[in-house]
Amino acid sequence: VEVRQVLAEGKSRFQSYAFLDTVAFGRILVLDGVIQSADFDEWMYHEAFVIPALCAVKAPRRVAVLGGGEGAMLREVLRHPSVEAVTMVDIDEEVVHLCRRHLPQQHQGAFDDPRVELVFDDARAWLERQPADSFDVVLADLTEPLAGGPSAKLFTQEFYRITHRSLTDGGALGLQAGSIRLGFCGAYGQVMRTLESVYPRVLPYASWITSFAEQWGFAVATTDENADVSPAALDACLTQRQIEPRYLDGTAFVGLCHLPRYVRHAIETATDVATDAQPISLQR
Repeated sequence: VEVRQVLAEGKSRFQSYAFLDTVAFGRILVLDGVIQSADFDEWMYHEAFVIPALCAVKAPRRVAVLGGGEGAMLREVLRHPSVEAVTMVDIDEEVVHLCRRHLPQQHQGAFDDPRVELVFDDARAWLERQPADSFDVVLADLTEPLAGGPSAKLFTQEFYRITHRSLTDGGALGLQAGSIRLGFCGAYGQVMRTLESVYPRVLPYASWITSFAEQWGFAVATTDENADVSPAALDACLTQRQIEPRYLDGTAFVGLCHLPRYVRHAIETATDVATDAQPISLQR
């Protein structure tokens, strides 16, 4: 990626970071050498992530965003008019402050919305301390479960039980679940199998993200097995809430839900549930 300007770079307590202005993708956030978000197409990632989970709930009022340092997750959540409060929990205060400064096109002032509360803490530990039935939607925008990495226990059955406990009846968990390219889809299948061990309804889907140069996997898990997460319901939701997406509507969602056969096979044949004792061990 051709870089016009280095806006900031360094190492926080948790990770290395770089904020770069690039020719191809505009401003990008790079963590530990991997592109996390780009002005060019972050809206595709964040609409694909947020809209299905928010529309799976009839009138979401309280939302927790785990991760999401750029603030674009907040921006998308706040478009839903029933939302009264959003708590964003990110472990890296330094990087979030730099996102506020250097990625204004992405957060679009969402950090300053009075409905938003920022918490700097370990997402799992924080969520475990919250009362049951605290949120209508939890969005887990957490880094991949790399072997020996900090997110290994954020894709386990125990963690998903914590998210389930924190949700109201009819609530939904939305998450990024990693790459679905060949060689990586086994981990995606294991995430789906682990979700299915906790939630009665799990919908896997994926979207091509140009700045990542690959298809990225997502999922919505609902506490209500009869929750309507169909493309038609998504369109009805967007119309009722007067949201005009740039990327994700019902027609687009049809395509996202039709996963390649090798990915469906990875989901169907996954047998191991990820646990704290035996988490997913992804190699990059």
